[in-house]
Amino acid sequence: MSVFQKVDFYSDSIEVLVVGGGPVGLSTAMELGLRGIKVVIVEPRKEVSHLRPRAKTTNARSMEHFRRLGIAKDIRAAAALKPKWSQEVSFCTSLLGKETVRFDDAWAVSSMPNELYSEGGQSIPQFTLEEVLREKINASENIRFATGWELVSLTQDDHKVIAELKSETGETVTVESLFLIGCDGARSNVRRSIGIVFEGDVETRNNFNVVFKAPGLAEQVKHDRAIQYWVVNDVAPGLMGRLDLDETWWMMIIGVEQEDGEANPKKYIHGMIGEEVEVEVLATDAWSSRMLLANHYRNKRVFLAGDAAHLNPPWGGLGFNTGLGDAVDIAWKLSAFLRGWGGEELLDSYEEERRPISERVIKTATHNMKTLSSDLAKFETNAKDELESHKQLADHIYKTKEMEFHSLGLVLGYQYDQSSIIVEDVVEWPEESIINYVPTSRPGARLPHTWLGEDHSIFDQLGPYFTLLRLDSSLDIHAFEKAAAARNIPVKVVTLEQQGLLEKYEKPLILVRPDQHVAWRGERLSSSEAAKILNIVCGLKEKSKI
Repeated sequence: MSVFQKVDFYSDSIEVLVVGGGPVGLSTAMELGLRGIKVVIVEPRKEVSHLRPRAKTTNARSMEHFRRLGIAKDIRAAAALKPKWSQEVSFCTSLLGKETVRFDDAWAVSSMPNELYSEGGQSIPQFTLEEVLREKINASENIRFATGWELVSLTQDDHKVIAELKSETGETVTVESLFLIGCDGARSNVRRSIGIVFEGDVETRNNFNVVFKAPGLAEQVKHDRAIQYWVVNDVAPGLMGRLDLDETWWMMIIGVEQEDGEANPKKYIHGMIGEEVEVEVLATDAWSSRMLLANHYRNKRVFLAGDAAHLNPPWGGLGFNTGLGDAVDIAWKLSAFLRGWGGEELLDSYEEERRPISERVIKTATHNMKTLSSDLAKFETNAKDELESHKQLADHIYKTKEMEFHSLGLVLGYQYDQSSIIVEDVVEWPEESIINYVPTSRPGARLPHTWLGEDHSIFDQLGPYFTLLRLDSSLDIHAFEKAAAARNIPVKVVTLEQQGLLEKYEKPLILVRPDQHVAWRGERLSSSEAAKILNIVCGLKEKSKI
């Protein structure tokens, strides 16, 4: 008898089946479980391998979501490299050679409070993050985590999804759920099963990753600490960094074929370090960049999220974090639909909102890929001496790579301005920028952040569903509360009159979605307006003028 047959939770009460237990699948399940949805995750891996660090930076926006889930502190506690080790990127001739230039405040990794965000980024290998998420998942009453299982096939009708699953021992079982979310990565069986295809390109240049131990190497490094050392030389162009404060390092070698990398890993390790030192190779991994986007994110009752829906080059640390954004978006919308206060248009809006974000991320990461260590090694100057040559290279690096390390405009500033479940606003958007973030409360944008007290963010005031921010207590919101109650829409009302808030947020009434994006803003709410607004933002009615 399988685990699915033994436990009633599995056989009778699955509302959502999540296929894939990586960080996106686990986060999707947590978001659903937070709102009382019964979820099962199936994942082939019983244990998380520490030999494949994969993503290494959880950006500020993702950490804000983890703060909302109550686990940001757990993630920071589990990370081997604290923010003071993770804020700078160095470009050098080798790890033990000369430094050319460095970037400060990379990826907004910080332990210090910042007015722009409630949580700074955190450097943490994907395997450590997954272990934290697994621990939290296993403690949830609403989520069951079935490791050692994988999806074989699926079918669906108007009422349910039927999934055939296989265990590592060869046992098979058929499981029914109301919805299914495919978070099963680049080779997604879910995507294949529902006839959705990738569109885009694959880069011809191959790259090679190595994880290795190097006793005493850290003490030999002449440069100040950095989370990444970009090595610019002809022998082993690439980048490397520490996985912990012990002896474990990672590196990416640019333009190396798998056969060569596997045959000569130490040659490239020594070339990047700059000297022959004692090393122990722990793991190798060949890869090439892929710029791929699913032609659709949904087929009836089945959705895609994370790498199953989009793949981008790793330059800028955007892929995994974009997947977490998918998780947040689909989870609150599916929860609303399952509990009866969200309409079909709410589910349609998932692809409508998230696919353009992924498209922009792919474009940005592809731009970042145009200048890598191997390209910088070929940079020619017209300098008359070594000092001037050094300066020209430094200027070129800063000009071509700044967007990769300073991208708050993309990380915090993305907006759902074309969404059908956002109430339009006539005010123009700030000028679009990858680097610079300009806060705005315009509908579709992430609610601008502010601190209300020591370590007390305005985001901490928001509820798990919709929140109506009232920045003027004299405003009557009875009509809105009545309209929400009539539709069984859960709304938390938060009244704040802290000095300067009204000026900052531009309007005295702001309706905030569960994902902290603004759905509507205004100065008053009549009964008719409240009803129209709620119909739009919950996908209950076609969009109309307010």
